[in-house]
Amino acid sequence: VQPSDLHVDGDSLLFITLSEPVLTDSVQVAFTTRVLRNATLFPVDLGYSQQPGLWQSVEAAERRSNIVMLPELTGSSQLIDDLQIASQVFTPNGDGVNDEACILFDILDVTAAVPVRVDILDLTARVVRRLYEGRDGPGRHRRCWDGRDGAGALAPPGVYVYRVSLELDDREVSRVGVLGLAF
Repeated sequence: VQPSDLHVDGDSLLFITLSEPVLTDSVQVAFTTRVLRNATLFPVDLGYSQQPGLWQSVEAAERRSNIVMLPELTGSSQLIDDLQIASQVFTPNGDGVNDEACILFDILDVTAAVPVRVDILDLTARVVRRLYEGRDGPGRHRRCWDGRDGAGALAPPGVYVYRVSLELDDREVSRVGVLGLAF
């Protein structure tokens, strides 16, 4: 399999196009991905381009070899990971350069969508703007701030705190970071 034969469609589908039909009993495919949930299953179905509606499930050659286990997540309360911001300082002055601050984060090891909030706070912990409130499942997420407060006015220059919070049945989990707004 050549890298040019790989193609990703959406968040979870990987298609591999082979130049010739496989006539042996096995094919090994190596790829790299980000795993966000313990016991992630990688199911495989095989198809033939001449019969696009016909798919056959593929069984793993070795028992459970298509399941990735993340022992460090078992029993861990870490559900928000890889929290980062595209730029530590941004300048929402309308020039088209660095006009918003994008917060990136992963939600780990949840089995269904959970309530998520992304807030911008000033240094007194007052919410300046709620960027997002909704339900998200596991995966990479991106929420961007245009430098405006909840009323739509441009916030004053300064240092702000961004907070990502997940609500679970028994607790709330939050992670925070800082960013600067300048003109």
